[in-house]
Amino acid sequence: MSLILKLIPDREEYLQTPGGVYKTIFIDSLKNIKNIILSQDEKECNYILYIAAGRANINHIKHIDKDKLIIVDYSDGINIIKKECKYYFKRSCVDKNNLRFYPYRIIPIAYSIKQETSLWFLKDKTSERSIDISVFLSPRRHSRDNRERVSAYIKDNFRNFNIKIGIVGNQGPVGRNSIQEPYYNQMKKSKIIVTCNPTNWEGDWRLFESLSCKCLVFVDNMLTPVINPFITKKHLVYYDPYKLDQLKEEILYYLNNKEELDKIADEGYDYTLKYHKPINRMNEILERINF
Repeated sequence: MSLILKLIPDREEYLQTPGGVYKTIFIDSLKNIKNIILSQDEKECNYILYIAAGRANINHIKHIDKDKLIIVDYSDGINIIKKECKYYFKRSCVDKNNLRFYPYRIIPIAYSIKQETSLWFLKDKTSERSIDISVFLSPRRHSRDNRERVSAYIKDNFRNFNIKIGIVGNQGPVGRNSIQEPYYNQMKKSKIIVTCNPTNWEGDWRLFESLSCKCLVFVDNMLTPVINPFITKKHLVYYDPYKLDQLKEEILYYLNNKEELDKIADEGYDYTLKYHKPINRMNEILERINF
């Protein structure tokens, strides 16, 4: 039996964005799933998927029957799209200010690798890991922003190592929606990447981009319950952003134990390619609606 779907993006320009959420997770993935039919006829559709990755436009969906509507919300922050629906998936589903989850009807969903990233890495297997630590975040001491604090801490405490600190490539929509050669080249040369979630919510492309380049990835503890979760010291290493001296000890340990570093980096890469591709996210949605 086929499933007939209509996709509605919150912004029409997402249709033309090759590396963005709408294109990678929905358009490209659905092409590889059998018995899915995309239609513009809402009457014949089993479900209508509204994909919000920026500012939701309620006018796009206010006319849709709530029993047909599936909202997939990839926007940041604590706001919820106020429209009744059959299922509501949300990427940022933890209010870290209060350490609580959203209401029961919210179904957690995560970012994934961009499909192109694994291919980008495989193009060049000869990259020498000459950079000890990379942090693709801007440093700022005494900041309340976890990303800035972590970046500044690495900069101040690893001066005797080959480290690269700061943004590489474009930020904003261009950075999120494209494969940038300087950025990926630096990741491919890095032994360790330290990244950090936004202070008030969880989730970004950086974690999966780093895992896709076979680095040992350090990321701050995450609360979001995801399918096929990463296990610390098996696929990556979790750390407490408020206990940075412990982070320092862990980094030094792995820099001095290359075999363990490489083992976790390899397992994290393999696990990511197996369970955290765009098609995995699309299948999570389809499984929830019993297809």
